[in-house]
Amino acid sequence: MSARMILSAVLLLPLLLVDVASAQDAVPLRRGSTFPNFSATDAVSGRKFQLTDFRGRVVLLDFWATWCRPCIAELPNVKQAYGKYHEQGLEIISISLDNRPEVCLKYARANKLDWYHVIEGGGWKTRLARQFRVTSIPAMYVLDPNGRIISVRPRGASLDAALREAIAMVDPADLPAVEDSDDTERTDGTDAKRETVRDASRRRLDKARQQIKAGQSLEAYFTLQDLVRRFPDSKAATAARTEIAALQADPVVKAEIDAAIKRRQQETYEKEAAGLLRMGQTLAGKNQPTEARKYFTAVIERYADSAAARTAKEELARLPE
Repeated sequence: MSARMILSAVLLLPLLLVDVASAQDAVPLRRGSTFPNFSATDAVSGRKFQLTDFRGRVVLLDFWATWCRPCIAELPNVKQAYGKYHEQGLEIISISLDNRPEVCLKYARANKLDWYHVIEGGGWKTRLARQFRVTSIPAMYVLDPNGRIISVRPRGASLDAALREAIAMVDPADLPAVEDSDDTERTDGTDAKRETVRDASRRRLDKARQQIKAGQSLEAYFTLQDLVRRFPDSKAATAARTEIAALQADPVVKAEIDAAIKRRQQETYEKEAAGLLRMGQTLAGKNQPTEARKYFTAVIERYADSAAARTAKEELARLPE
């Protein structure tokens, strides 16, 4: 072997090892699996966030680029979905594969793409595209309120169907009130917008402290948790975490919290199952037995011990072969 060939092999070895490690660490992005958490910064507002901040809401992850014609062709469907489902619990996180961040940011603003944008530059080598091994775009993933993947690479009508399925699982209690919606902090990062966020988070903290004084420890706990989830980087959230720790240090309150969390999990479980059941029943009523069968089967397999599963079995038996 020549010296040149040996040198080339030595130089390539670290890259090969990185690729192998990435392949070993990669989590299969398929329906039913939980999409791995990641941190990013919204290019529009400058707000830092994690994917887990959106628990309780439906998330559409959209890997795209302004130079990608199929991506641009799909944008009307994405905009329509946002307008249709945002108030029902949909958030969109677009992850750009543009090489020049300023081009993508200008396009997003000019076309009123009023959702979260991760724009880091780097094209195909951009951080999240490499992390999740995205090799073609558009690549969209619909996540349910628990962060599980509902659909992989849906487009057009299949995108709307996936979003309807996920939205059916949203608990309206998890959605922000209109007066302090996250939208107010996502425009241009002005002092006025930041003031709105500060006021909203402070109101929640004051409310929790009043609940604590009134002996409503359980209600205060969930108010504080809601504050931290919606405004994780605020000063009020830092104070809320201290209040949460104090509540959890009381054995009696801790027992009440654990019991309430268990009840809520069961309620969420039943609501998710009921949502899928309703979708199946709607499709069956529209004489679409093949699609209805998918929903009834999903209820039976994923929510086996729910009340909806028993009904789904009955509905499934009534479908024509």
